[in-house]
Amino acid sequence: MRNKKIIVLVILSVAAVFSLLYGIITPSKRGVRFSAKPADIQQKKIATTAKEITPLSRRTKRSNYPSWGRSPFILQETTDNELALNGILWDAKNPQAVINGEIVGVGDKINKYSVVDIDKNKVILNDGTEDCELKLVY
Repeated sequence: MRNKKIIVLVILSVAAVFSLLYGIITPSKRGVRFSAKPADIQQKKIATTAKEITPLSRRTKRSNYPSWGRSPFILQETTDNELALNGILWDAKNPQAVINGEIVGVGDKINKYSVVDIDKNKVILNDGTEDCELKLVY
């Protein structure tokens, strides 16, 4: 058993050395590496101005999705009587909503309202006499 461990250790060590050498020897695929030697600088064989060096092209658009129009990390300002739906944690069995910074589920109370239903984009509240609907603002 001990001999097997030593053999595996030797094989892994040799593979690590080969991997390290391969990484050092092969050129980078990300861009061009410049190695300036004093003789090259004097003969101006390398690029000396920014115009002569072409940068790698970069995508300007990061996503195909439109902007949300607001930061999802900043809670809306509300007064004591107002309720603001900050987010919905959707799960078919146990949906939850973030209202005025508090996480609530179906049946929970917030202010004078009771949470009746939580949908993917709205929350229905009841104050005992009438239903109130809060929708997510995109």
